[in-house]
Amino acid sequence: MFYALAVSQLGFLQALETWALGLMFGVFLWLATLAPIHRPITGVSITSHPLGAKPAVLSIAVHLLYGLSTAYITALVV
Repeated sequence: MFYALAVSQLGFLQALETWALGLMFGVFLWLATLAPIHRPITGVSITSHPLGAKPAVLSIAVHLLYGLSTAYITALVV
């Protein structure tokens, strides 16, 4: 719902392609949730994770997939 509201209210976003909006939304969600949520919940910093970069890479990949899915589903409905 946040995505559909943002695109409908911010006219300059409507000029962008669906895939670009989806990727931007995925990155936005990743940044908005990673910094304030990851460390307090896990107790581990994402920049010095014991598993290396793998968790961060998987996290951004899944957020991008979610952003793309949200953008395309919203484009079909609206």
